[in-house]
Amino acid sequence: MKMDWAGREKHMGGIPRKMVFLAVGAFAKAVSTLLNTTSVHNADTFLRLVRSRPPGVPLLTVSNHMSTLDDPLLWGFKGFPSVDAKLARWALAAEDICFKNSFFTYFFRLGKCIPITRGGGIYQEHMNEALQCLNNGAWLHTFPEGKVCQEDAPIRRLKWGTASLIVRSNVTPIVLPIVHSGFQEVMPEKYFLNRRPPFPLCKKRIRIMIGEPLKFDIHRMVQSAVSKSPDDPAFSSTETTSRRWPVISPHGFALDEAAQRCLYSTISEQIQTAMEKLRSLAWTIGNGSIVNILYDVWDLTLGPLRQYLSDTCRSPVHVVFKDIMTDLNQWHIPRLTSLFLDNVVQHIISIWCPEPTGINDKRVWELNIKDGNDFVFNSHSHYNSVTLWIGLHLAKYIYGCSTPTLLLKVVVLIPKQWRAHNPAVGALDALQAELWALVAL
Repeated sequence: MKMDWAGREKHMGGIPRKMVFLAVGAFAKAVSTLLNTTSVHNADTFLRLVRSRPPGVPLLTVSNHMSTLDDPLLWGFKGFPSVDAKLARWALAAEDICFKNSFFTYFFRLGKCIPITRGGGIYQEHMNEALQCLNNGAWLHTFPEGKVCQEDAPIRRLKWGTASLIVRSNVTPIVLPIVHSGFQEVMPEKYFLNRRPPFPLCKKRIRIMIGEPLKFDIHRMVQSAVSKSPDDPAFSSTETTSRRWPVISPHGFALDEAAQRCLYSTISEQIQTAMEKLRSLAWTIGNGSIVNILYDVWDLTLGPLRQYLSDTCRSPVHVVFKDIMTDLNQWHIPRLTSLFLDNVVQHIISIWCPEPTGINDKRVWELNIKDGNDFVFNSHSHYNSVTLWIGLHLAKYIYGCSTPTLLLKVVVLIPKQWRAHNPAVGALDALQAELWALVAL
């Protein structure tokens, strides 16, 4: 063990650990809250699980990995107890980066970090230390993608170490998915001469999307893995079962390597799917002229806000972000009060007000989440993005070229009846004007 004694709570009365979290927590607060703009979705759920979980129930948070400073900056947002060593997370950290000398080892051990060897497998020595944290009812954070990726790309295939911890834990942990963006701009991997900057950059936008807890029926999933794995060559072939994993017995079932692979794959895919949905639900605004605050699902807690209009409101159809924001980039509270119920107004103003830019709104997702988590788009302001996507792909795959003329045809062929009832007709007309300008070129 690498200085595991330094990670114990009673080491020197806990004073060194408290000093480390005080310093690192203050650093995270300064970078995330003061030097940059951070917005967080569903922070209340996260804070509740950190502060008041049922006794003995562990918390396992999983997130994408955008930079080497994701941890601790993830915990620097407003309202999070980032300087409280008792509430702080345990984290899996790369041995070749965080534990490469005695000073780093001692520092990161005090910071409740557990060394993990890349390529060492899910049954390496220090994974048992992480498992013990869960068995003690603690909070553990992992980056299941396994390495930093600074591209705006789908969540990659997850390593099975996180799934193995879920299965082997004495009490099934509460699994909370988190997806964030912006840290790749705060600490880019290739800033100057293909090296990271010496200090975090400022004036960047950070977004943290916190999902709802995932529920795993481990008993049922173990039974399914035991019955399925012998018939699936992807898990039972000699080539895939050559690492000689130890047989484990969760919930009274003996799991050989093939069954474990089947089980870990299933759990990892569910976590990956949840993270990808969170990543896709992230929204941004440009000049605030397209995102419709009544019909677009820009707040996952409440859904479309048209259902929360006050009794005195005349049910406006097209209200965009710039209509509810002041010139000083603050919520226009009188306008919000005239539109929505009081409790909804209080919820909106508790969200960090987005910072408009000079470009058009982008990534306007309009998901119908009433029937679960299925991705179903409606036809309001998302029409702009969908039309461009259809036109580009038709031009590419049917005609072998990308022409503005074809895009224009896609727009013009929309039935007039649909146009007459579409509340986003303003966005449609603006799109047509842009396409005509392209054709003129």
